[in-house]
Amino acid sequence: IREPTHAVLNRSQLGARAPRWVWDPDVYQTRMWQRASIVQDIVGREKDLGKFRTFTQGQPFVSMGAPRWRRQDLHEWEHHPRDALLYRPGLVWINAEVWAAPQGKDTGFHYDFDSHVVLFQVVGSRRFHVMVPQSGSLEWEPLEDPPSKPIDYGTRWAKQRSDVGEQVFDTKPGSVMRIPNGWPHKVSYRERSIGFRVASWTQCQALSMWLGQRLCLLTTLLGAHRLCFDDEIFREHGVYIDMERTGDASAWTSSEVAASVP
Repeated sequence: IREPTHAVLNRSQLGARAPRWVWDPDVYQTRMWQRASIVQDIVGREKDLGKFRTFTQGQPFVSMGAPRWRRQDLHEWEHHPRDALLYRPGLVWINAEVWAAPQGKDTGFHYDFDSHVVLFQVVGSRRFHVMVPQSGSLEWEPLEDPPSKPIDYGTRWAKQRSDVGEQVFDTKPGSVMRIPNGWPHKVSYRERSIGFRVASWTQCQALSMWLGQRLCLLTTLLGAHRLCFDDEIFREHGVYIDMERTGDASAWTSSEVAASVP
């Protein structure tokens, strides 16, 4: 998608696109959910999510379990080059994440680099503030120590300097939203809210995430030239666009890439 999209769907439309637990507020009327404040991966529902084309991206097979780059129980030395063989053609990885929080929570501006993400509003409402990339309205905060938070690979945070280029979307139960890959945004909780973020990755997308995370963490740990392709210099400051504009990423030498990384 090229622009942020937001739609409010009825129960029939939602039921055709996702399992009931992703969108039905009736499921979350218990006392526990009325008080919950969590951000958590929902593991074990991959087969359920894989029944819907909304998430499979046309791939015939669904991987069970969390993608390895999202597994916080793995140390860096537990990743091995042979793990690349896990990323087979025709396979898709699906990850659901629940966001439940009280009124007043604010995520701050950030961008995510997950290629295919669908957001569902289940209970309450949230306000999404979305910026176009390279707006100049945000001051990005470098991630000084990537190995301390490997799950944040692909995510960067910023302080807002102005509202130039800002778009605002208000969600409500039944809302489904897509934000283009890499577009900065923040989420404000206008009231108590429960929502789901469902992301999926094809073979190429998943392998890119896993290899990129390894390269970033290992070069940082070893003290070599830092090669974190989710750094602002690539994502927000235009190096990717320059590479794409040439039509040939190989035109960039390793020394040129290293020199552009803080």
